[in-house]
Amino acid sequence: MAIELTDFALFLEVAQQGSFSRAAGALRMAQPSVSARMAGLERSVGQELFARSARGVTLTAAGRALEPYARRCVALAEEGRRSARASAGAQRLVLVSPPSLAATIFPVLISALAARPFELVCRTAHSREVVEQVLDGTAQAGFVLGTSVPAGLTAKRLYQVPIVCVAHRDHPAAASRSPRLADLATYRLAVHSWGPGSSELGELLHAAGITATQVCWVSPSATALTLAVEHGYVAMLPSDAASAQLRGGVLARVRITGLPRWSLEVAVTYRQGAVQPAAAMVADILIRQHK
Repeated sequence: MAIELTDFALFLEVAQQGSFSRAAGALRMAQPSVSARMAGLERSVGQELFARSARGVTLTAAGRALEPYARRCVALAEEGRRSARASAGAQRLVLVSPPSLAATIFPVLISALAARPFELVCRTAHSREVVEQVLDGTAQAGFVLGTSVPAGLTAKRLYQVPIVCVAHRDHPAAASRSPRLADLATYRLAVHSWGPGSSELGELLHAAGITATQVCWVSPSATALTLAVEHGYVAMLPSDAASAQLRGGVLARVRITGLPRWSLEVAVTYRQGAVQPAAAMVADILIRQHK
């Protein structure tokens, strides 16, 4: 049975509202119609998408699995509508990035491309979805961590971002000279889960006597940044996520002795085959920015 796009839009509204009746009110539909449409969607999928209770509805495991695809379908339909309405001659450039990179990559690109005749679309997705969108052509270029991509894509290394330890300038850790990891045992830590190196850090924290209850593992990196700036945490995160606060003096580096030098490798990926001038332009802008 075919799934209609309007069913996906209705499914997302019900998930957001947590209630068939509230979703019906928001969309000015009759509640029985909403319930019937969602029951039809469940029959089409072959799984229950909502757990129903007297308090409302929540997504089941199947519903949570379907949700990102529903969002993508609805968003693509809207993008397609805007593209069809766009003025003639404007080149459409769709860029997709994991949330952890978007806050630092997108502002640079939007500013650099503002004077060019692009209809620019910047969106976020999980790393796996970034690759899928570039593979299926719904995005012209995507940003990934590392250069390992599936067949059909090319990845070009852009730059490396070191992982740094930071704290508010008034935090006691900011005044320490060459502290050891064990010296952080009295503080709360916010660690961005950046990749394999973060697992190694977890082992080092345990060996230094820092308990699991003191450490909050977070993603995206903006969460670790906010915890350091506003809530007194010592944070470990990619340096570009905290560059503005470090330049402005709100945060200070905490240079811990004896730690490995971890870093993230950021790459742009695009489809193999035809020349990709837009992707090449994006790569050049970001490489120049990080020289």
